[in-house]
Amino acid sequence: MVSFNQDIRMIKLTEQEQLAILQHCPSLPQDLYQRVFSAQDGCLNLTPDECQELRSVIKEHLDQEVSSSIPGVLGPVFNKLSNNPFIQKIAEELSGKDYDNIEQLQAHLDTLNRRHNTTPDPELGNLSPNQVQRLISTPWDHPACPMKFNQDLTPEDVKDSPLFFNSVLLLEELLARQDEPTATAKGNLNRKVIEALRPNLKTIKQVDSDYFQQRPIYSETELVDLWIPRLICLQAGFVRKLKNKFLVTKLGQEMLQSENTGRLFCQLFTTYFVKHNIAFYSPIQPDFSFVQGTIAFSIYRLGKSKDHQGSIKAIAQRLVLPGVYDDICKRIHKSWLKPEWIIETKVIDPLEWAGLITCRREKVKYLYEIKEIKTTELYHKFVRFAW
Repeated sequence: MVSFNQDIRMIKLTEQEQLAILQHCPSLPQDLYQRVFSAQDGCLNLTPDECQELRSVIKEHLDQEVSSSIPGVLGPVFNKLSNNPFIQKIAEELSGKDYDNIEQLQAHLDTLNRRHNTTPDPELGNLSPNQVQRLISTPWDHPACPMKFNQDLTPEDVKDSPLFFNSVLLLEELLARQDEPTATAKGNLNRKVIEALRPNLKTIKQVDSDYFQQRPIYSETELVDLWIPRLICLQAGFVRKLKNKFLVTKLGQEMLQSENTGRLFCQLFTTYFVKHNIAFYSPIQPDFSFVQGTIAFSIYRLGKSKDHQGSIKAIAQRLVLPGVYDDICKRIHKSWLKPEWIIETKVIDPLEWAGLITCRREKVKYLYEIKEIKTTELYHKFVRFAW
């Protein structure tokens, strides 16, 4: 049995398990040895670090043990000490049970596994593990994908989306300049195009607008609100580069028709979140690009409530899968870097830039910190989930 009290876990050992630890784990630290020895009724209260220490000692001796009987006793203890809730639950279910053969044990494990995979989990937004797997692994354009997109949108529906607005602005500007150079030797937009588009670009960042408009720009890579649309339009096939020009393709021209607004937005959206690597222009290393692979869950989670308030840490943690959050924490090797900043730049900012959410930010010292997230009308018109 395993029970929890904040940072203390109570591990219930059988008499046989208690004896096996004392007899076959000689490298166990003296203090843990004494606690196992003196544990009344096999009840052992341990901190997470102590659980990990005891688990490591048991693993060391399981790896070395040649007898088949001792691993059979210590194996369940090893699982009880795991910080994985599913493994803990399995260890509890199997504790004290006898099986006539391996097939009987496997049948019981299969039943437990099916029950786990089909049971809604509050930490997963009340989805079951099977539903989450289907959501994050099914291609978005596949009929079996639970996330459905409505392409019957009007220009009014998408007018506040920087992704849509800036992309259309770029396509129209390139069409107007199709007979003149628009590309640099390095393959970026030239200064004329940049300066023509810059005053009208939509942005999500709360910055000093005068500074934003007046600071010198020498390359489109310094103007993310233009750089990203140009890359996405290339990836979507709306633009192609020919020598010193960016030309709008027939598909791009067709998409600019007002009756194709929904199709255009859907193509821009899926290209941005599926084909485009959102992390590639981030100065933070490692780039944490794996977060993008589960963004369908974040989109689903946003729809569970119209308002998400509180600290940015609490909001960010709710928007990603628990395993993704744990992986982010494990990959952070800089003391100043926070998990919520990764989620903000890889999930929240892109979804706000797409127009599905709005964020209320407050200035804290030199930075603007998110205090509230709301889903937009576009979110509720564009995306739905069907299981």
